[in-house]
Amino acid sequence: MTRFYTTGKTKPEMIPTDENNILSVIGRPVQMDFLESVLSIVDQKIPQVMIEIKLVEVN
Repeated sequence: MTRFYTTGKTKPEMIPTDENNILSVIGRPVQMDFLESVLSIVDQKIPQVMIEIKLVEVN
């Protein structure tokens, strides 16, 4: 991680867009490589379960 921060004085710029779940990043190539490796770990789909029920009322 040290290499990421010592590659220059310019920090990468991250621009999130919530409407369509996009993260735009502007930075140096070594910074982009680091961010791609981090994002591949962090950006995982959350497992989901579909529950289907039938409710019957008897009087």
